[in-house]
Amino acid sequence: MTLEEWATKWWQWAYSQPKGSNPLVDDIGGNLCKTGQDNEKVWYLAGSLVNNSQIKRSCTVPLEKAILFPVIVAECSISNSNWWNNLFVNSMDKLWKVCNAQIVKLKTKVDNHSVNPIYVKSSKMFELIFPHNNVKNAEVGKTQSVNKGYWLMIKPLPEGIHNITSFAVDSHNFRSNVTYYLTVK
Repeated sequence: MTLEEWATKWWQWAYSQPKGSNPLVDDIGGNLCKTGQDNEKVWYLAGSLVNNSQIKRSCTVPLEKAILFPVIVAECSISNSNWWNNLFVNSMDKLWKVCNAQIVKLKTKVDNHSVNPIYVKSSKMFELIFPHNNVKNAEVGKTQSVNKGYWLMIKPLPEGIHNITSFAVDSHNFRSNVTYYLTVK
C-alpha cells in the first residue's frame, strides 16, 4: 500500500470511534491508544485536535508492527459538519480551496533522532463514515473526503522503550505538540 492509502485508512480509523472512546481526544495519557487497532501490519497513533496544547501519551505497541503517526494533518469532507452547513462543496478542487493551510514549522524526532515526515495529499476522494457522537460533530453517516499533511510511517521498532515527538505550526496558527512514550513488546 502507498502512504496515501495508509493515510486514508488512518482517517477512517480515527473518525470511526465516538468521542468517548476516540484516541484523538484522549487527554488521559494514552489509555485509548489500543481502541480500534485491528490492522495486522500497522499501529495507528492519534495526533491532536486541540490547538496550542501539549499532548503526552503512553502507549504499548505490539512487536513487529509498523507505526503510522500524523505529525500535522488536515481532512476536509463534503458538507457534513456544523461549521460547513452553508457551504456546498461537491468536488475535490473545491475541497482543496477550503482545506488550504500551509505548514510553517515542523520538527519531528523518533528516539531523539530528527526524522523528516513525508507530505501526502489525496489524489482522489475517499469515503468516511461518521458514527453518532463523533469528534467532528459531523452528520452521522457516509461522506466523501480528502486529506493532506505530514506523516511518519515508522518501521517496526525493536522491543523496548521508545519516544516520538513532534511540533508543527500551520499558516492558520494551529499548533500541534505531541509526545508519545512507547513500549514495544
